[in-house]
Amino acid sequence: MEFVILICTLGLARASFDYNGRPTLADLKKFYGTNQLIYTWKRSFRFDGEGNSPVICVSNQKEKDSGEEDKLYLKEAYGLGTKVYYYRVAMSLTGGNGRDDAPVMEAKPGRFKWSTSQAGMKVQEGSQSDQQIQTRKYRFEYHDSDKRCAVVTFNDDITLTWRYSR
Repeated sequence: MEFVILICTLGLARASFDYNGRPTLADLKKFYGTNQLIYTWKRSFRFDGEGNSPVICVSNQKEKDSGEEDKLYLKEAYGLGTKVYYYRVAMSLTGGNGRDDAPVMEAKPGRFKWSTSQAGMKVQEGSQSDQQIQTRKYRFEYHDSDKRCAVVTFNDDITLTWRYSR
């Protein structure tokens, strides 16, 4: 019996040394530090746009370096039918509270979104419109620097897997 207890104790000790915890704020900044487009690779929800046309692609890209440790500015885009919609997002960053608490990004979209139309290979000018300004909290749950992907959840338990390519 003592042997079984010893084996279980050693197994638990080994498991806690293997676990690195959630990504850090530094991991989040490194992931979004690229100037490349970052695409949604998988998502756990279906978003239907106007006329029940599914959104075909969601991407974001760092727009500028803020110079502030706790800010991130992105340009987000999604394709719907023959239009691509763009909007700017300002994110306030906070680190997790402990080893198993993910960093939080509180996102606030800009006042305007704009769209372009594409017919064949020709991009046509679009329009700019007001959008409802609401904040949303994202949690940077997982990060794999080798595969260049991250798992991000919304505050309403929606999951996105972001990925960028080199």
